[in-house]
Amino acid sequence: MTDAFAHRIARGTTVGLGAAAVAFSTLVVPLGPAAAADAGDQINLIGFNDFHGALGAADAFACSVVTEQAEHDRSLLLSMGDNVGGSAFPSAIQNDEPTIDFLNALGVDAAAIGNHEYDQGQQDLLERIAPRTDFPDLAANVYKADGTRLHDAYTVIEADGVKVAVIGAVTTKTVSKVSPAAIEGLEFRDPVDSVNAALEELKASGEEFDVVVAAYHEGASVDAKDGEAPANTDPIFDKIVTETSGEIDAIFNGDSHRRYIYQAPVPGQDGEERPIIQTGASGENIASVTLELGDDGDWDVVKDSMKMIPTEGADLDACAGNPVYDAAAGVAEQALADAEEIGAEPVGSITDDVTTSWADSKAEYKDGVRVPSKPVNDQATTKGDNRGRHSAAGNMLADSMKWYLEERGTNAGEEIIGWMNPGGIRAELWYDQAADEGDGVITYAEANNMVPFGNTLNSGKVTGAQFIQMLEEQWAADGARFLAFSVSENIEYTFDSTRERGERILDVRVNGEPIDPDATYTIVAASFLFEGGDGMETLAQATDIADTGVLDRDAFVEYLAANEGMDPDYSQRQLDMQLEAGPSSTLTISGLESQSLGAPELTEATVDLGELGTFTAPVEKDAESGRLSAAVELTDVCLEEGETATAVITAAPDTGTSVTAQITGSADASCELVFSDVNVGDMFYDEIMWMAESGYSTGWKEDDGTSTFRPLEPVNRDAMVAFLYRMAGSPEVSYPRSEPFRDVKRGDEHYDAIIWAYQQGVARGWSDRTFRPTEPIARDAMAAFVYRYAGSPDVPELTEDPFSDVSKDSKFAAEIAWMKSEGITTGWPDGSYRPRASTKRDATAAFLYRMNEEQGITYLSEAD
Repeated sequence: MTDAFAHRIARGTTVGLGAAAVAFSTLVVPLGPAAAADAGDQINLIGFNDFHGALGAADAFACSVVTEQAEHDRSLLLSMGDNVGGSAFPSAIQNDEPTIDFLNALGVDAAAIGNHEYDQGQQDLLERIAPRTDFPDLAANVYKADGTRLHDAYTVIEADGVKVAVIGAVTTKTVSKVSPAAIEGLEFRDPVDSVNAALEELKASGEEFDVVVAAYHEGASVDAKDGEAPANTDPIFDKIVTETSGEIDAIFNGDSHRRYIYQAPVPGQDGEERPIIQTGASGENIASVTLELGDDGDWDVVKDSMKMIPTEGADLDACAGNPVYDAAAGVAEQALADAEEIGAEPVGSITDDVTTSWADSKAEYKDGVRVPSKPVNDQATTKGDNRGRHSAAGNMLADSMKWYLEERGTNAGEEIIGWMNPGGIRAELWYDQAADEGDGVITYAEANNMVPFGNTLNSGKVTGAQFIQMLEEQWAADGARFLAFSVSENIEYTFDSTRERGERILDVRVNGEPIDPDATYTIVAASFLFEGGDGMETLAQATDIADTGVLDRDAFVEYLAANEGMDPDYSQRQLDMQLEAGPSSTLTISGLESQSLGAPELTEATVDLGELGTFTAPVEKDAESGRLSAAVELTDVCLEEGETATAVITAAPDTGTSVTAQITGSADASCELVFSDVNVGDMFYDEIMWMAESGYSTGWKEDDGTSTFRPLEPVNRDAMVAFLYRMAGSPEVSYPRSEPFRDVKRGDEHYDAIIWAYQQGVARGWSDRTFRPTEPIARDAMAAFVYRYAGSPDVPELTEDPFSDVSKDSKFAAEIAWMKSEGITTGWPDGSYRPRASTKRDATAAFLYRMNEEQGITYLSEAD
């Protein structure tokens, strides 16, 4: 921040600077008159953003404002844009005019223009909204084709001798958030560069000012605790913080509906900080900060004056009688009454909440169900609004569009795809009644609140290849954001978010079948998307575009009326996955869980590869990213370059998610299994590699990423029957009504193999009904298992001992003798067999290799 004298180098009127501003940017700046403010003077700034016509909470909002203003001698009320548009029903049904009147009555001093102010077009903004508004709307970065600004860049407001300059700017994302027709001929320039340029113009204009505030309708991508900087991922916010001129004393944000209040270093001024603030949305908070002029000429934050003030719970009785409060609350009260009658009409019903996605900062799991982190007290203005995740609300709206076009009958025989942008979903559908309509009843007002923009439904034709490109365009070209568009129930797809834009979509299915790139599909969506809104450049190239003439809201109302008692659909129709190929591949899947309220907490993911097997893994949260994912090990499945497999991916508990996708081996995949502890030339090397390549044993994956076989470790009894079970083809097992072994239960490792071995007579266990699965198997018992696996062939009566330490009358002598006669075992050079020694893993590989490969003995092949 700079000192007060530098701020006052040129003073004049209190009006904003519009199109003529550019002409002053090269003037030589004269020194101004003496400072009007004195050391110790304070100015309080109250800010809010993205009010969106939230008249249902207007009384508490107004009360919070006047209560905070009463604490200060000088106070200004500033808006960071989106006062109107995307509004709750009482405001939307009256063209947002009550909201403008409410903010006028409350005494807003200045506002940045938001993208939603352009919803009905620039003419509507200039000829209806602006004339009705008593305070200046500001945007330094919006230019007409002739190079002049469309709006004033700044205004200067005097508060009892302290003059505050407010410079506004709107997000450049307006070009993708608003119908292109609404902003035709306008250029949205870099907001930071434009704010800095406007400051220089202000200094050159002769206008007096003490304090400068930047009001950006642009903000960080995430919330943060009070006093902490958000872990932002949007580069424009970083530029706002680090490159907005150091002469600007405070920065307020909007647009992203995030909540944070903290101080950040002032660029170029060591040790100086300034406030960075955003208050959420829909009047849920106001923010207050007080600046004081110090003896050094700097305007600094008064200690402990920065605060985020929730409006919920404001003392309305205490505010009654305040003339500003009474006037503002009266406007809101009348608007609510006017809207109540038409809004109360029932149009449908639901069995549970149908909501947008609620990020972990707003929701949590309790008793296995996703619930809000704090109680919902205002249904009209409370929502999750995580636009980077798909939701039950998005599913319902995409399905409603497809349904409407099918019911209309004008597109018979066409494959119709519903396409819903997340930013178009402005409210939740709550099961609990808001008034006296009854639980589960959806009113006209509630349906309107969900889709309030008044877009008509359009349809148009794209090829399969174009639809794939539309899916790619969910990621912004500049990498700044991902918008999770919802698709109708006939579509499912997979993507890899780690790849480059244009290469992320992996597999798209229409009614379960791979999409045909050359076929034609009919998209039904809001008209604004067909104009290229939300970055949908490819959809703007659709052919045979037709306007149904029906508002998306009205189509949605018809859908609700025709489908009473609708359940929320928590299914995920799209999954993010990465395949790590190798001798045993790993498929990492995320996005399985719905973040909509009421959705179950997932525990397990399943990948069904048909004949290749079915594989499961727990759904777990990554400690670093916070994302839930499942790393499913596809045991013994390896796909080299060009090889494919079809996977059906589901989750438990069941949410309806079932995504079919083709997985493909990559060029760098190697299916050659290498054990770090088995080298060429080692005893039984060939036999061990045969075991691995056949899928009978793939060893262990160590923490360092290498694989080991552990050749000299003993084989446990459960592992021995697992080897034989796999060699038999892993046949389907009929589970017993009661467990044959008291130390083996369903879910144990190798359970199927143990039950199979018991049922086939390969393994019998002990008389105490134990199997002792993790005990090393002795060489004599191993011989018995192998002998029975082969079909228990007849063995001539022994007339001599088969080995020096195995008498012909000993237990398992016949089985050991059979192994010797078939060349499966030769014993030790000293003539012994060592029957009670544990069977090592390398020797097991040798026994099984000789039996299967050299002697051709397979499961039951030797049975008489």
